[in-house]
Order: sequence, then C-alpha cells, then structure tokens
Amino acid sequence: MANDDTILPIGDDPYTDEEGRLTNLFADEVGGDIADLLADPTMWEEPPRGLIDEVILAGPPTAGDAATEASDPGDADEAPLAPVVPLTRWRQVRAGLVGAAAAIVLLTGAVVLFSTTGAPPAETAFTGELVPTGLIPDVDGEVEVIPVQSGLQIELRAPSLPRRDGGEFYEGWLRLDDDRLVPVGTFHEGGDVTLWAGIELERVVAMTITLEQAVPGSSADQASSGEVVLKVDFPDDLSG
Repeated sequence: MANDDTILPIGDDPYTDEEGRLTNLFADEVGGDIADLLADPTMWEEPPRGLIDEVILAGPPTAGDAATEASDPGDADEAPLAPVVPLTRWRQVRAGLVGAAAAIVLLTGAVVLFSTTGAPPAETAFTGELVPTGLIPDVDGEVEVIPVQSGLQIELRAPSLPRRDGGEFYEGWLRLDDDRLVPVGTFHEGGDVTLWAGIELERVVAMTITLEQAVPGSSADQASSGEVVLKVDFPDDLSG
C-alpha cells in the first residue's frame, strides 16, 4: 500500500481497478479466501430489521427439514434468507435445558426428602380406652397420645358421641400430677379429632372429655364445667 504521507487519488489505488474491484495484488497479500469474502457485496449489506426475531420465532430445523434441504441440490446456489442453526446445535441446547431441569427436580426432591426424613417419625406413647361416666348413655372411644416437638398430639376417636351445635360443644382436658387442668381443644363430634397440648407427657395423669357451652370472654365459667362424659387414666411409667 502507499506510505502514510502519500495520498492516492481515486483510481490510483494499486489494490483496486478503475471500477473499484479488488485486484490480484490485494489477493496475493491477504490471501484468496479473505479477498473473496471482502469482494462479496453481501458482506457489506446490513441485515433487514426484524431478521433476528424471525429466526428465533422460526425455531430450530427439524430432521425432516434437514433431509429435504440435503436432498434438493437445486437450492445449493441460492443464498439463504436467514442463517440456519445446525440441527445438532439445537439438540445440544435442548439436552442442556433438559439436564438443568432434571437437576432442579432432583434438588427439590432431595430438599423434600430431607425435610420429611431429617427427624425420626414420632411414635405413639400411649393408647387408652375412654371410659363413659354415664352422663351420656352408650358412648365410648379411645385416645392415642403422640409426643411431638411442640408438645403432645392427641388423636381422639369417639364416633358414638352425639353432635353438639348452637354454642354447645365438647372439650378435652389433661389432668396434671398437681391436679391442675390443661385444655387441649374443643370439637362438635368425636369421629376423628386431633387435639394438642403444650405439656410434658410425664406430667399427665388423666384425660377427660366434658360438655361445654360458649360463654363471654370475661366469664369465670371459662374453666371446665365438670360435666365429664368420657375419661381415661394414664399409666405412671410414661415419659416424654
């Protein structure tokens, strides 16, 4: 090329002819492949607006499309309207996405499994038959006491208890070794009831089910009514 201090007039460039086409001298210096690429006018054209969006919306070519293109040699000389992403590349991308999704599923499953198996399952500490007092005839039931992290879970099954409504209900109570009562919950019927108590198992000596009714919050009648329907004594050797 010309020296830095030499300005060549148009048409005097040794690397182009009079029409501006690259000469063999240029190809000899930079290589024929590069010269051919630079001489291709399509290399200097800007792609139309929206071309990238069209390629993305078109999606990857299918195996059928690839086979059709390969079997039609007549289209070999036609310039493609849009760059074609190789089918193998799309398969690699899809495989990567599937692998990432599988990893997320496995991680989620591991978290769920850990959360459900991180602590040993709670075991039943006591199962007892509820004894009727005669206040309501022909009733019975049983309780299952399960120590848990928050206290005691008490499963009550007494389907023979008649339903109580209209502000009337049943209430469960635990009697402690100092003769105090701890309420464990209220219910309308005893078919399948879960009660809770924030107390240590070794302190419980008995459980009772009483007849209760709603009273004002300031009433002294918030305590047990004393109308015991069912009861069960706890053995002395229970521990939490």
